[in-house]
Amino acid sequence: MARTVVPPVPRWWVASLLFALAAGAVHAAPPPDNASRTPSGPERAQRNMDAPRNSDPEGEKFEKSAPARLSKPDRAFITKAAGGLLFQQEAAKLGVERAQDPQLAALARTLQTDAASGLSGLQRVARDHNYPLPDAVPEGRRPLLGRLGALSGEAFDSAFRLQVGIQDRRDDVRLYERALRTTVVPDFRAWLESRLPAERARLDAARRLEQQSMQR
Repeated sequence: MARTVVPPVPRWWVASLLFALAAGAVHAAPPPDNASRTPSGPERAQRNMDAPRNSDPEGEKFEKSAPARLSKPDRAFITKAAGGLLFQQEAAKLGVERAQDPQLAALARTLQTDAASGLSGLQRVARDHNYPLPDAVPEGRRPLLGRLGALSGEAFDSAFRLQVGIQDRRDDVRLYERALRTTVVPDFRAWLESRLPAERARLDAARRLEQQSMQR
């Protein structure tokens, strides 16, 4: 019986076959688990939960987008200034209602307007830096409001001039000047610079009223 002779396979044909098989394997390889699959709703929610969060709104651990953050002294100054303005607002209201001296009543109205304007500007600064302000007169100053409210006549005028007109304005001028020497935050500096001339003017006006009262 005659044998069938199989001719040898050309090398170029073997090479072509191997190339075709390799290419098919690449195209047939399954995609990675997370490469092309759209995450489900629960998976997306979990990813959002796992993302890092800013749990420090004052910016101690995370950089803020603002050009300069409020330092700890800045925050202390702002809190004290806000408390002072809240007290000034309430005390000035008493002055408008109770002052016998028309000039003192006029100063009280000006102080009331100053306090509202100052608080509005300070709230903008605090809001831009994600820093909360007090919304009530500081506890330590409430008894003083009570004592002022219990006075009337010349006794009230004298106490208002000395405390609200002179002492408080002098304290605020010193506070604002001190803050200006230390802060590098542009919007806080601008607020301080806008407030100081008015504070100095009110202090001078109260001193003049006190001198007039002593000459009567």
